Amino acid sequence: MAVVPLADWLGAPTWPVVAVPRSQRTGFLVHWDGGRNPATAADEVTLLRAYHRYHLARSDNPDGFLYNLAVGPASGNVYIGRGIDALGAHAGGVNRTHVGVLLIGGPGNLTPAAKRGLRAAYALVRDTLGHDITRQVLLAVRRSFITPFDRGD
Repeated sequence: MAVVPLADWLGAPTWPVVAVPRSQRTGFLVHWDGGRNPATAADEVTLLRAYHRYHLARSDNPDGFLYNLAVGPASGNVYIGRGIDALGAHAGGVNRTHVGVLLIGGPGNLTPAAKRGLRAAYALVRDTLGHDITRQVLLAVRRSFITPFDRGD
């Protein structure tokens, strides 16, 4: 498991960087996209770049990658997206308050490596912010909230 800087998987940001005061961050929101599962760390990067290109092509959010962070289910890597201190574009109404984390892939992607990566991402966010935050998962297919971290998963 590694923390992978944006420059190592994408290059320079294509979105406006808008800072959010750390005191306004109250949540850690994991998105599950329901797509295919990557087999390797290189495949995780391929999918991250595909997500970025997809959002660049959309008229409702032409800035590219939406999430502050991403976690790979094959490697457990934490990929820096927009960054912890930057405004995300991942969930209307909570982009300022919640750090958005994409769990790459679909059914079966909550692997042991993904769980380690999510815990590491949460610790990175908590340590960066200097305070605890709530943990939630947004199932992108159903747009409903569940909280598996609270059960110890």
